[in-house]
Formats: sequence, structure tokens, C-alpha cells
Amino acid sequence: MEWISPVSTALGAGIGVGATLLADRLRWRREREDRALETRQQLYAEYSAALSRIRTALNEAANDSGLSDDDRRAWRVSSSSRPGCTSCATSSRSSRPRK
Repeated sequence: MEWISPVSTALGAGIGVGATLLADRLRWRREREDRALETRQQLYAEYSAALSRIRTALNEAANDSGLSDDDRRAWRVSSSSRPGCTSCATSSRSSRPRK
């Protein structure tokens, strides 16, 4: 019966180490997922800002008084004929060249 005490101590230590390793692994996974989510959100924000800058630049170019009427008309036709681009078709019809 002298072996019961060391075996129970070793078993308790093994359970304690295993539980600690499992908790650390779960915390590491959760932190990794949080970092991935933050990175993805940052990338989406940067992408959205880039799209906004491009749209603004295109609108400014379309309304540029330095463009000839033929160039402006060609740009509007090409932008309104893109499939699935409802905002381009709507905005190209509503904005008239300045004279």
C-alpha cells in the first residue's frame, strides 16, 4: 500500500499539467482567431477606403471640364454598359457635362 500515495500524486500532477496545457492551447487559439479577425477587419476597411478614393477620382475625371464632349460621352457609355453596375449607369445618366 506504499505505492498508492506516489501514484495518486503523479496522477494529480499529470491531470494538472494536462488541464493547464489544454487551457493554454484554447487561449492561444482564441487569441489567434481574434488577431485574424482584426487583420481581416483592417483589410476590409483599407479596401473600402481605396474603393471610395477610386470612385471619387473617377467621378472627378468624368466631370472634368478639360475633357472633350466625345471623351466624356465615351467614358459614360463604357461605365454604363458594365454588367451589374447599377450605380455607374444611374450616375452617368444624372450627371450632365458642364458648359
